[in-house]
Amino acid sequence: MILLKTNRLTVEIAEPVEAPSACTRFDTSAFIRQVTLDGRHTFCREEPVRPDLPCTMGTGLCSEIVWPVADRFPPGAWFPKFGVGMLKKPDEKEYSFWRRYDRKIAPVACSCSGNRAFFRTESGEADGYRLRTAKKVVVKENEITVFYRFSNTGGKPLSLREYCHNFITIDNLPIGEDYRLEMNVKPQDGKMPDKEYGTIYGRGRGFSYTGYTGEPFGIKISGKEIEEGPFWWKLTHQKSSISIQETDSFQASRALIWSIGTNISPEISYCFTVRPGESEEYWRKWTFSDTSREEGRKPG
Repeated sequence: MILLKTNRLTVEIAEPVEAPSACTRFDTSAFIRQVTLDGRHTFCREEPVRPDLPCTMGTGLCSEIVWPVADRFPPGAWFPKFGVGMLKKPDEKEYSFWRRYDRKIAPVACSCSGNRAFFRTESGEADGYRLRTAKKVVVKENEITVFYRFSNTGGKPLSLREYCHNFITIDNLPIGEDYRLEMNVKPQDGKMPDKEYGTIYGRGRGFSYTGYTGEPFGIKISGKEIEEGPFWWKLTHQKSSISIQETDSFQASRALIWSIGTNISPEISYCFTVRPGESEEYWRKWTFSDTSREEGRKPG
């Protein structure tokens, strides 16, 4: 386990070899398992493991690199799952993150210096496709910033979609009307989940919840519904002074607000293309706040 600390935050990052052994979905680098604010407030949850539900071993702040071209590989071929390694395609079916695949794990170079952790992954090569991924995690005061750099080291263009899943909560407080998820989107009033048992609903420029459900559900937000400029979302709870906010350096391509149990997951996607020899860079920043502490610092 890698620990990065400030006077306010403790950030637990899985060593690449510690990332969930059954996972063929999430990037094994910069896999943030838990964040603790001021020694007592926690934010990260684990994806539920139940016999009646599929599970992809997600936890905390972890990301997936989506590459649709993988579906073009024939049965029996090994194809790159960027951030994971090489996966073997068992049949004609499209790739699904719910499935388990034979895999060859991509080696990850990892190092730490003070309040920073560095990760570098070289994918395998298949049919001219290859990707180098570099991530830098920086912890400062009550903020975590992850810097991303994707470099095309193969001979063909790569069109990718990357998102952070954000398995989060505020101190494990139960889902209900007291939660408020705000973001820079057009009004979402009237929006309901994609499944009839979901408890999320559109509320102004964001969402709230009517209560708990043990089944997964979500609401999709298209790129046309997202306001211009760098994306942000903020999660608060009416009975708590604690909040978490993500701010991104990019114009979001789309979003999915997914939930199950006490898990709230704003999944913000960024779509981009990198040509051979080129790179794409951007960052995400999470701010963990306690308004009671901050207000207490204000003069008289």
